[in-house]
Amino acid sequence: MPRFFGEFLIATGEIDNPRLQEALGLCHQVNLRLGDLAIRESWMDEEQIEEVLKRQRSVDRRFGEIAVAMEYLTESQLQTLVHQRSASHLYIGEALVQLDYLTRSSLEELLDQYKAEVASFAEQNQAPVEISRIRIAALTLEALPRICSRMARLQTLNRWGPEWFDDPTLANRRWLAVEGGDHLVIGIAASDQLAEQIAAAMLMCELDELQTGDVDDALGEFLNLVVGSAKNKAAEDGDQFRLSPTLTDNFPTEGFGLYLVTNHGPCCVVFQTVPPSE
Repeated sequence: MPRFFGEFLIATGEIDNPRLQEALGLCHQVNLRLGDLAIRESWMDEEQIEEVLKRQRSVDRRFGEIAVAMEYLTESQLQTLVHQRSASHLYIGEALVQLDYLTRSSLEELLDQYKAEVASFAEQNQAPVEISRIRIAALTLEALPRICSRMARLQTLNRWGPEWFDDPTLANRRWLAVEGGDHLVIGIAASDQLAEQIAAAMLMCELDELQTGDVDDALGEFLNLVVGSAKNKAAEDGDQFRLSPTLTDNFPTEGFGLYLVTNHGPCCVVFQTVPPSE
């Protein structure tokens, strides 16, 4: 199973969980999003930030691209913010060094070990041929980590496997059908913690503000955003697909499952090929 660098450090005995959480907290304080930086520079206000985020819920575009298109930022201002964010970004390893929980030399050695582990795993975890050759599926896989990061600040690690079928913790499930050049069903099954995190991000609210039904609806919106992004990308090359509304009942129980580990719990994205509808 893939693991994040912080989990790797705990497993090797270099740090414990309280120290990891302290370092993650420091990263969260330092690593501001573009909207936060724009407010700090007095280039955007809270209302404009909210309007851009609302727009981002329906399109697979970067925050800065949307802000420029809506004329809330100039291209020059956007580039300045991107540079500020890049220059000040704090990685978990650097945070642990700042907190004196790791030395610089030990961090470098541990990063080399972790990169070797990740590389070895990646070599053994290629997408099934049956999926990689289906364009809409390949584009969905391409869009998934990008949208996870933008919408809910989710870090993701993944592997292909059958765990989605009998994992009772992945109780929040939505799926949709894709028709066109290819015919398949794509579903997402998520843990409670992750589904709630996605819902809060999609609805732009706090976790304790979620209402009954919000999680199920937002998970469907999230799936539609990911697959819809793939559909739009395919359309640029002349490939047309149709998406059904997202559904809960009769979740697919066959096919290929991409099991994702995130910083807010696990989920699985399921791909099942189906005969064309008549």
